[in-house]
Amino acid sequence: MSWAGRRKGIYMSTTGAIILIVLAGSAYAIFWKSPSCSDGKQNGSERGMDCGGACQRICKEDARAPVVLWKRSFEVAGGVYSAAAFIENNNKDSYVRSAPYTFKLFDANNLLIAQRDGRTALSPGRSTIVVETGIGTGNRKPAHIFFEFTSELRWEKGVLPRIEVNNINPDFVQRKVTAEVHNNTGREVRDLPISIVLYSANDTAIAASQSTIGRITKGSSENVVFTWPNDFTSTPVRAEIIPIALP
Repeated sequence: MSWAGRRKGIYMSTTGAIILIVLAGSAYAIFWKSPSCSDGKQNGSERGMDCGGACQRICKEDARAPVVLWKRSFEVAGGVYSAAAFIENNNKDSYVRSAPYTFKLFDANNLLIAQRDGRTALSPGRSTIVVETGIGTGNRKPAHIFFEFTSELRWEKGVLPRIEVNNINPDFVQRKVTAEVHNNTGREVRDLPISIVLYSANDTAIAASQSTIGRITKGSSENVVFTWPNDFTSTPVRAEIIPIALP
């Protein structure tokens, strides 16, 4: 073959190779999608489907289930009760943004007399006090209380933000507790739930309530006030206040 023929063959081969590379690149761009944490597949560095690895969501098997340390109901007025559950989250670096739950109140015959459903967040590495107020029971008195989360919890990575409660000032005679909530997160915080439990001398919970601070700018403080309309069933000796703060 002459040099001109060989040169023509080299040119055609090179041109064909370039065309194939362009076509392959176009097909790759059209049909291949990079691994993501929302594609319904286990790919990339994921430990499970859309969880673990580089994903914000934590796989169910990698998170410890929250522990219900206690749950109680408290009579606020005739036929009106509050219900509270003390939840411990032992996952230091993970939280739940919205956990659906149910309270059920039963009478002495184990008959259901009231139910209240709701949602709560679980702060990373901190206990959470879940509180429902204004539960009407009519003329029936609750003897037992049931609490559970009603669906699988969605755990996410994150550390506890620096929301601090200072200057807790109880006035149990006036059935009132005030406190100062300080925002050290470096950002504005909105709609921050704050829960409180009052304890008797034998460390039994005798009352609970919850309030919400609408807005705390970074580095600032806001006061929170809790009051109860009627006398307590026992004399409270201390108050525990916990903000439900998320990363």
